Amino acid sequence: MSGADDQRLLRDLRAGGREACAELVHAQYQAVYRFLVHLTRDAHRAVDLTQETFAAAWQNVASFEGRSTPSTWLHRIAYTKFVDARRAERRAAGSR
Repeated sequence: MSGADDQRLLRDLRAGGREACAELVHAQYQAVYRFLVHLTRDAHRAVDLTQETFAAAWQNVASFEGRSTPSTWLHRIAYTKFVDARRAERRAAGSR
């Protein structure tokens, strides 16, 4: 995507455009999924975290300031979801 495409997509996402959401998922799903497979080494867990990533992005699109590309923003959300999941797993393992 070009910078102009990113700006248009961001504007449409903030306006609540479902087509923009679908476009973002279509354009970025595989990259986010591959990133999470790399981190988790578990394809099933990566699918779950990818879905959580896009859900969080949709919920927090108003806070995205556009200082990075949508791709970078999504990867940061994905990494945060991964870290949160690891922490939860460690807490669960520690309470057994």
